[in-house]
Amino acid sequence: MAPRIATHRSVTAPAGQTLFADYAPPGRGLKRRRISNGAARLLLPSLLLCLPAVAAPPVADNGGFRCEASTATLQPPSELPPSLLPEWNDRELLHQRAGADHGPDSDMGALASVLPACSEGKVPVAVMDLSRNAPKGNPLAYSRGPTGTSQGRAGDASNPCGTGDSIDGFCYYYASTGAITVAGGSGMVLEIEAPLVDTGGVVDSGSHSLGEIAVVGVGSTGINTAELGFMVHAAGRLPYPPTLFVYHFVNGQSTCYNGCGWIQYSNTWYPGMDLTSLVGSRVYTGWVHAPGAWWAWFGDQWLGYLEDANWDGAFTKSDYVEWFGEVAEVPNAGTIPPQTQMGNGTFAEDPGSASITTPCIVDAATGGCLYGRQAIFTTVTSPEYYSLDEKGPSGFRYGGPGAPAQ
Repeated sequence: MAPRIATHRSVTAPAGQTLFADYAPPGRGLKRRRISNGAARLLLPSLLLCLPAVAAPPVADNGGFRCEASTATLQPPSELPPSLLPEWNDRELLHQRAGADHGPDSDMGALASVLPACSEGKVPVAVMDLSRNAPKGNPLAYSRGPTGTSQGRAGDASNPCGTGDSIDGFCYYYASTGAITVAGGSGMVLEIEAPLVDTGGVVDSGSHSLGEIAVVGVGSTGINTAELGFMVHAAGRLPYPPTLFVYHFVNGQSTCYNGCGWIQYSNTWYPGMDLTSLVGSRVYTGWVHAPGAWWAWFGDQWLGYLEDANWDGAFTKSDYVEWFGEVAEVPNAGTIPPQTQMGNGTFAEDPGSASITTPCIVDAATGGCLYGRQAIFTTVTSPEYYSLDEKGPSGFRYGGPGAPAQ
């Protein structure tokens, strides 16, 4: 069965067929019956006890989050995130289609049953976010472009990571595509996966595997980024679940996951959220810049934002956008060569491997996110362990098992 592309609202297909309904259960018709006033007085207390609480919508059970008062002061740039649209030359037709749908082959049901985590006016925050201070890399880290050379790249005689990148004491391995473009945002349809992460026997090693999108700008001393995706991080107790994450670099300097200036907006989806129920589903997600902030979306909800002040107002458009898989391992943990999976653990040439489809660029003229552009560069650090198979403008597959156990 083909993976599902997931959003959260009722969406109508171009032919007029509703693809899914909101999570509210269908109502039932009530039968009326005459009763006496006396019987009504006797029955009323019991009836009141049986009435559902209709004043507040249902919310999810509190599993790993707490609800806090929203601190968001900015409003989203639009009611819904940018529509995912093919890049057509007929701009008039494109204007007519803007807002029409969220991409081809859409099965919108995967997110429909997820209840809001908090009531209106409050937002969820992960209670034990063990990934907050985990390491983070980027294929463009320590360089100013796709042809730049990072510190400790493959081929360096002193590189402790073999064919991987050595950055800040960790070994990084990438399977990445990207576009060189000045734009106000980018998106993709990301398949949620649950790769197995090897720790080399080291508890809370910091090892991780992720799939993500990044909008990237050239800063004064390094890259500025806003990043979003799923991650499996070796922290806490097994099993390690895939979680939703956000991250950003400031002039090449690391910050932290799911915080360090992040402002939560959605009362349903939140960084640090367990995405196990979505494994195998495809979710439309990305970033768009609006006055004052970079806004992230997940499905058809605005997730939250990073204010321009995080970069002193110097990062309001991208110079590059990236869509990639990343593996990080500790070189002294006995995990070189890497034994952590990327994607779903199969090489990209396998038709069942992990996918990122319809990588798109936000178009200021229409407000849509247009896919089909060809200005793509690729980075595969260690093809013996992980690979990438481009499928033209429609996207790519990526992943791999790492090295066999020794």
